[in-house]
Amino acid sequence: MIESAVQRPWQLLVYGLCLLLVTACASNDGARAKRRDAGGLNERAVIGGSDKAVVGPVIAQYMDDQARELRVLAETLRSGDGIIVTLPEKRLFKLNSGTLDPHSRRALGKIAAIVDKYAKTHLTVVGHTDDRGFADFDIHLSERRAKAVADALVKSGVPRTRIRIMGMGFARPIAGNDTAEGRSRNRRVEIHIAPDEQLRIEARTPPV
Repeated sequence: MIESAVQRPWQLLVYGLCLLLVTACASNDGARAKRRDAGGLNERAVIGGSDKAVVGPVIAQYMDDQARELRVLAETLRSGDGIIVTLPEKRLFKLNSGTLDPHSRRALGKIAAIVDKYAKTHLTVVGHTDDRGFADFDIHLSERRAKAVADALVKSGVPRTRIRIMGMGFARPIAGNDTAEGRSRNRRVEIHIAPDEQLRIEARTPPV
């Protein structure tokens, strides 16, 4: 009886600490989920870019100017030394289709004109889906959509040598897939714009 009475406070203490730890973990997971669903846009890194916190003034000015023009046409995010332009599915494609709607070509032509103006960059066009389909189907669909957007940019004057494509399927959601609104946000094509080697060299070269 004495041994049991002595052990009980320690057992209660251990139990309390475990409960506190589980609660804290659940709270952190919930906070991460909220950031991913509501503000995941701000956590994305530019493919081909640098995620360094400090970007030199030459590159920063060049990319800021380009982003300012692109924001008039589409959702545009400056991240690191690059830019992410997000085009929702409803602006480009019918559901489960990889063929561009005719009206979307005009908008892509305007984006191409800006991208062509800022020629010291390279582009990665990335297709994304929600998680409601089979993985193989979604990868293939996202690749077809990325290629369709890239082809439209090339047709509007952007050199193909500056562009590569990627299909991510549902691997990189920016919102939860448990609601229709979240799934709609995830079905998108992104244009990642990063400084090319020429611009990086110019940024490292001290002025004469």
